[in-house]
Amino acid sequence: VEELPTAEYHLMGQSLFDDRLTFYSDNQASRYRYRYAPDNPMDEPDEYFTFTGTRNELDMPLTAGVVRVVPFVAGTFGYDEGTGFGTDLDEDAAENEDAVAIGEAGVRMSARPFWCVYPDVESRLWDLHQLRHIIRPSITAVSYEETDIVAEQRDTLDFGISQRFQTKRGPADRRRTVDWLEWDLDFVWVGDSGDREAGPDRFIWSEPYIPLVNRDGRVIPPLDRRTTGLFGPRQNYASTEVVLRLTDTTSVLSDVYYDMQNGIVEQLDVGFSRLCWPNLTYYVGSRYLRNVDNTLGEKGSTALTFAATYILDPRYTLVLAEQFDFDYDENVRTDATLIRKYHRTNLALTFSVDESVDEQRIVLSLWPEGVPELAIGARRYMDLGASDVYQ
Repeated sequence: VEELPTAEYHLMGQSLFDDRLTFYSDNQASRYRYRYAPDNPMDEPDEYFTFTGTRNELDMPLTAGVVRVVPFVAGTFGYDEGTGFGTDLDEDAAENEDAVAIGEAGVRMSARPFWCVYPDVESRLWDLHQLRHIIRPSITAVSYEETDIVAEQRDTLDFGISQRFQTKRGPADRRRTVDWLEWDLDFVWVGDSGDREAGPDRFIWSEPYIPLVNRDGRVIPPLDRRTTGLFGPRQNYASTEVVLRLTDTTSVLSDVYYDMQNGIVEQLDVGFSRLCWPNLTYYVGSRYLRNVDNTLGEKGSTALTFAATYILDPRYTLVLAEQFDFDYDENVRTDATLIRKYHRTNLALTFSVDESVDEQRIVLSLWPEGVPELAIGARRYMDLGASDVYQ
């Protein structure tokens, strides 16, 4: 996919009528071109085409006792003169439309956190000195209306519970409060849920709208709302994420995605993160995916991931990442990045081998400190170029 310079305009949290209303606006105008491989059966012309999209949301923040309630309405318009929009919710082909519009109405609610303190908790093994359990529930509900079946989205209800178990750590005369355990739960129900296993599609509670275009994808035709149903949650599910901080430098991380319709675990991740002060940080983890089909008869995926960041000196940082899939007995991806820090600018050179799509890349990235919007190239390592890599 080739992209000419894209123009975007974003307005976040604009106050209206003395904070009675809040306005958000996201706008994009782009010129794309799909370059098909010689052996690709697609015979579409590889000419440039225009994509434009705008979404505008109006919120009305309210307080009802200890509950924050934010009713909102939003409108979206998309125009694509290339492939257009041609797929319904079940990923079946429909008559293509160049222009679509979507209306939204919904509400976000979150209660003031409530907690319980256990002053008698003491453990040298777990480094616990008192314990406070904090709970914050939240609800998001959204309904959609669209101009055509190719722009249809599923009505969604999300119930979330965010939990923090806090304790005190450090010397007896200088103890500080830390999050010992983070445990978040989400239960999501969708309208017109698909009957087949869909994979771990997740719901982003703060922005239930799914963008019409996937700018990060490299597959032709693109896997986004224009050509597939892979744009948001397609089934009822429950998910949980856990972070256990064993020490200030060691953490265990895990997440689970459970398909409530079919009663199966679609995704399970378990990882171990360690900071070896002051120069080395590494991560080792395992990822299980159930609903993976490579069209060659293999289903499922169990991959081992390893990543390490090593500060060679105040100027140079080395990042290595590796993922190997044991079900396919194949290397998935290998990345090696060298970051050079200048006074207020960072330069990175990345060599990447992605066996999953048979691709090798060399990427040069450049970004100034404090202005991430001016970055050129890959952006995943921008935080490592901060003035203090551990902040």
